[in-house]
Amino acid sequence: MPFTLFHIGPGVLISLLLSRYVNSISLLISTVFIDIEPLLYMIIYGYIVHGFLHTIPGAVLFGLVVGYLYYISRSYLSKIRKLFPWCHRDTLSSCLAGGVIGSLLHVFLDAPLYRDLQLLPLIDNPLYHTYDLFSLLFSYYTTLMLPLIYAVYFTYVKIRKRRSDKS
Repeated sequence: MPFTLFHIGPGVLISLLLSRYVNSISLLISTVFIDIEPLLYMIIYGYIVHGFLHTIPGAVLFGLVVGYLYYISRSYLSKIRKLFPWCHRDTLSSCLAGGVIGSLLHVFLDAPLYRDLQLLPLIDNPLYHTYDLFSLLFSYYTTLMLPLIYAVYFTYVKIRKRRSDKS
C-alpha cells in the first residue's frame, strides 16, 4: 500500500497498450484507489492488511464498481479526459474492462510483496517471493518513468501548439 504510486507506471503502460479496447481512466483509477482498503486498516488498526479487495474476486468486484461509476460520471469528468488523449473508449464495456484490468493489475503487482495478500479467499498467496525484490523494484521504477516522460512530452506539445496558434 505505501508504494501505491508504483502502480501508476504499469497502469499507464497497460492503458497505452490496450487503449483501443479499454477505458484508460477507469483502469488508472482502479489501479490506485484499490489501496483505500489497506489504508483504512492502517488508520483503524495501525498496520497494513490486504483484505477482500486484494483477492481476485474482490478486485473484479471493485473494478466493476469503479468502471460503472466512471461510466455514469464521465460527462462531469471531461476536463480529466483531456489529460489522457489516448483514451478513446467510453462505452460501458470498455469502462468496466478498464476497471477490472486496473484492479487485477494492482493485485498481481502486490502479490509477490505481501504475504497477507490472498489471491483467492482462504488460500495462501502462491506468488509471494516468486522473484527478488531488486527485479520488482527495477520494473516499478522503470515503468514509473512513463508518466513522467508522458507529462514532459504532453507539456512540450501544448506549449508548441500555443506558440504556433499565436503566430
